[in-house]
Amino acid sequence: MGLADSTATLSVDSLGVIKDGTARRYLEVFIDALSFFFAGVVMVYGGISITKLTMIQITASLRISMGWIYIIVPIAGLLIMVFSVMNAADMLHKDFSEPGEAKV
Repeated sequence: MGLADSTATLSVDSLGVIKDGTARRYLEVFIDALSFFFAGVVMVYGGISITKLTMIQITASLRISMGWIYIIVPIAGLLIMVFSVMNAADMLHKDFSEPGEAKV
């Protein structure tokens, strides 16, 4: 637990107290589902909303619409959603029979 594990996020690392078995597999899939939900609601839905709102604003220095700057938020949200699904599929096929890192 902590910052030494480069594959775990800081906030979700504390949930990894379950080290092996089916419960660990479902915990990993649940964590990916939370990431998918956050990316979908906050980044994609919220990002599209803020992009629409800022399309009428023009930056002073670049003279482009602020919407073009904010468009990266829903794009990044879509990428996070795709990678969350891919990671969840990987977790369903990993071996959690022994404690420690999962084996492919």
